Amino acid sequence: MELVKLLLLLMVIGFFIKLLNRMLIYIIKNVKIEIKNKRLKYGILSRKDIAECNINEFEDLCREYINVSKGIKNTTLLSEQSKGGVDIIGNEYGGLTYIRCILKNIKESKEDIYSDDAWEEIDREELENFLGRMIQDGVKKGIVITNSDFSKEALEFISILNSNSKRYYIEAIDGYTFLEGVREIRETEYKDVLEYV
Repeated sequence: MELVKLLLLLMVIGFFIKLLNRMLIYIIKNVKIEIKNKRLKYGILSRKDIAECNINEFEDLCREYINVSKGIKNTTLLSEQSKGGVDIIGNEYGGLTYIRCILKNIKESKEDIYSDDAWEEIDREELENFLGRMIQDGVKKGIVITNSDFSKEALEFISILNSNSKRYYIEAIDGYTFLEGVREIRETEYKDVLEYV
């Protein structure tokens, strides 16, 4: 009889431990999400923070950056079905601007995420595809935003295009420039909040 009571007690204790474990996992998960959201809202610390965003969060940041830093107020985020190499369409002065948001990862082999070669780069082919979409749709201006870097070939392609073409123009915004712009937006937007911290 004592053994049965002891086993029953152990089963009840085991049940409550499992329940407590599930509750703790749920709480920890929500705290991590809240910390991530506050980091995005009040200030991104590094390109690695941006790399940890999902694509929707990154596109929202890009849209905010375009609205504030580039002054293109009338922007539309495209749905997955209608993208085709364009994530945001901006309308400035009656002309369309295509915006491509490219979220890249840190190379798995790199331990030092702050070195220049730690990130997957935007290559020339990605820019050629973007330009092809612009030409197809008759859009003259494009902006490519990334958390990463552009390869040497990609930068040469943009330089040649922008200096030789009178019809098409692409602006390249790398991770450092983008991060600096987002930080400036956060500092301005949340100046009062940050003063109390």
